[in-house]
Amino acid sequence: MNKRILGIDPGSQITGIGIVDVNDNDNDNIKFVHSEIIDCRKITDLGSKLKKIFDCAAGIVEEYQPQVAILEKIFFAVNAKTALLLGHARGAVMASIQTKEIQIFEYSPKEIKLALIGEGGAHKFQINMMVKLLLNIKDKEISFDESDALAAAICHINHHSWLSKLSR
Repeated sequence: MNKRILGIDPGSQITGIGIVDVNDNDNDNIKFVHSEIIDCRKITDLGSKLKKIFDCAAGIVEEYQPQVAILEKIFFAVNAKTALLLGHARGAVMASIQTKEIQIFEYSPKEIKLALIGEGGAHKFQINMMVKLLLNIKDKEISFDESDALAAAICHINHHSWLSKLSR
């Protein structure tokens, strides 16, 4: 049975979205479905930004019908204002997903990088290249925000694959 996984790299300026399918019996066969960004850079009003993030995320959930959603955890912020804005964006995404009662899992950036590259300090271009390689994406350019979202989904697949092997 195929499972559709929505990966999200939340941000107050740009939120990355990535969707993959995986067969429960073959976690090595991950299929790229879709990726995009929610771009709020031109919106100055916080309420309008959050509404756009909420509406776009809800539309993606409605269109693609994922079974689970994976969010990148907040890992640090340069200042309190940045942390607060990121928290608002994460809240908008989480609320839009919860309207469909989809289970949410969270991983830190370090966990995601370790799952894909084997190095917790990997650079964004390394993540981008590995995501494109693993998902066989050759004819589409994907932004760092999109590849971070796809990487979160792949991390979840890898994490659950190992857990199921350990429980046997």
